[in-house]
Amino acid sequence: MKTLLNIAVVVFFIYILKDVNFDKLSKDVIEQANPIQYDSTSQIVNSPNDIKINRSFKIICLGDVNIDELQDTINEVINIFSSQGIGVDFEYHSQIISINEFMITDDYGNLTEIMDNQKLLQTYSEYTSVIFLTDKRLFDSNIRDYVRGYSTGFNISVRVGNGFIKETMVHELGHILGLKHCDDLSCVMAINNDDYDTGLFCKKCKNTLNIYE
Repeated sequence: MKTLLNIAVVVFFIYILKDVNFDKLSKDVIEQANPIQYDSTSQIVNSPNDIKINRSFKIICLGDVNIDELQDTINEVINIFSSQGIGVDFEYHSQIISINEFMITDDYGNLTEIMDNQKLLQTYSEYTSVIFLTDKRLFDSNIRDYVRGYSTGFNISVRVGNGFIKETMVHELGHILGLKHCDDLSCVMAINNDDYDTGLFCKKCKNTLNIYE
């Protein structure tokens, strides 16, 4: 009886599988297991297998910053990270028009065009993975100096009008990924390297991020 039941099961599966195209099925499975993502803005094809780190960030614009005017720069930043095995995704979150509370006053109590960077980041310290973009000069009371950008390890602030927006964003995002300042002047994590900055991580920093090849 058991033998007859086993024969019946085998005959049943032969019947339902007789029309299956196994060559096509195998091809479909392989293609689905290794999908390719096409980034139409950069004209670069990236495979998920090449991406070793993935992070998502929200962008908050302060004052008169127009996010539409920064799209090319943002795409360049995405491509720089992507080419080095890091997938970053930026989502425009909101625009904060009234920023007087963050602006430094002069000796007469008048508002200046200088933003208190520490006050801004402390106000939004409960946020994580946020990029604050401003066209104001950033004065950081913590280091008592003007800065192009600053990272708390959770959020970053970047001055849009600094002339090195792309490099500053990559540099500060590198801090969020765990990188410190680098001695290699060709590395984007170096400081005071305007003449040499490639916008790319050096081999040492890639190794720190475990994306060194």
